[in-house]
Amino acid sequence: MLAEYLSFARAHPRPLAFGFLLAALSSFGQTFFIALSGTGIAEEFAISDGQLGLGYAVATLASGFALGWAGRWIDRVSLRRYTMFSTLLLVVGCLAMATVQGPLLLVLAFFLLRMAGQGLLTHTAMTATARRFQHDRGKALALVALGFALGEAVLPPIAIGLLPWVGWRGLWWGAAAAVLLAGWAALRLLPRAEATAASRPGQQPGPRAPSLWRDARFWLVLPAILAPSFVVTGFFFHQLRLAAEIGWDLRVVAAAFAGYAVARAGAVLRAGPVIDRIGATPLLPLFLLPLVLAMGVILLGRDSQPAAVIYLLLAGLTSGVSTTMATALWTDFYGVERLGSVRATVAGAGVIASALAPAAFGWLLDLGITLHTQAAWCLAGMLVASLLTLPVTRRHRGSRRPPD
Repeated sequence: MLAEYLSFARAHPRPLAFGFLLAALSSFGQTFFIALSGTGIAEEFAISDGQLGLGYAVATLASGFALGWAGRWIDRVSLRRYTMFSTLLLVVGCLAMATVQGPLLLVLAFFLLRMAGQGLLTHTAMTATARRFQHDRGKALALVALGFALGEAVLPPIAIGLLPWVGWRGLWWGAAAAVLLAGWAALRLLPRAEATAASRPGQQPGPRAPSLWRDARFWLVLPAILAPSFVVTGFFFHQLRLAAEIGWDLRVVAAAFAGYAVARAGAVLRAGPVIDRIGATPLLPLFLLPLVLAMGVILLGRDSQPAAVIYLLLAGLTSGVSTTMATALWTDFYGVERLGSVRATVAGAGVIASALAPAAFGWLLDLGITLHTQAAWCLAGMLVASLLTLPVTRRHRGSRRPPD
């Protein structure tokens, strides 16, 4: 498998490196990196953890709605312009964090980071890659998605090492410089023909927005597609409370996040060739099962330190497969002509789910419903979501489209 990937990467170095760089840069707008500044921000502005979380949720929610509109423009403007705008917006977000002077402006800075990082750069990396590779799309998406795992594995230890020396504001000055430099490098990698094209010609057009919402397949698979964003974000945001409830050592949990990144990368690489061989649709009833098992580990792993590692490894498997599978799935359903519009709609919904999760989990905690109990509810919900995809999978077996 690795030899196959290496051969493929050598044959297409520039477009793959372009997507990989954008995926890695999206880390500066992801929760795991932004949260590293949380303690410093709360202390400087004299706000509580709850107020900080509320501001972050509002900003993320707003970015999810905005992404549903802004993401569609990747179908209408050149890839170079779209990439340049997205990268510069993330630079502005980093600079806003480095210079923010109050809680209200902090929410705006959060919005810029979430919109540009988690939203637009992720959207650009995956959409451009899916369009570029009509064949071996799964392998291409898998290699690009390794950029997400790289950011999760490398940036936290670097940031934690720098924080005592440069402070949380200095961290964001450095992030702005890194995004500017790497964004420039990514744009240099774009072939001229792809940089100036708004979309790939000669493909069957995808559905207009109204027909997307009337497609029964879309509604049947949407709960399963959104489940990882909601469940993983919710438990990650409340990981300190989870560790206290279950009796897990925080040092073990922190170290196990490296295992999460490795598991995610391994799942990404394994899913690519499978998607190329059988398509993304047959994976729908199966890809949530590792996360279902992770909820089972929470239910059964009280006071067991290895259980914390197993929980994060299993969560990483579902996160890795879903990263590659989701974009390929919409291509299976609707083709590539309107992929940007379709993917923007779903990505926006995913961002909204990730924004609602911390608030929903916290609200239930306030009502006295433990994370242990919430894990059982999430387990049951994901099983139902997986069952809902079965009619789509059966229909796909009988009427699978030929490869592009």
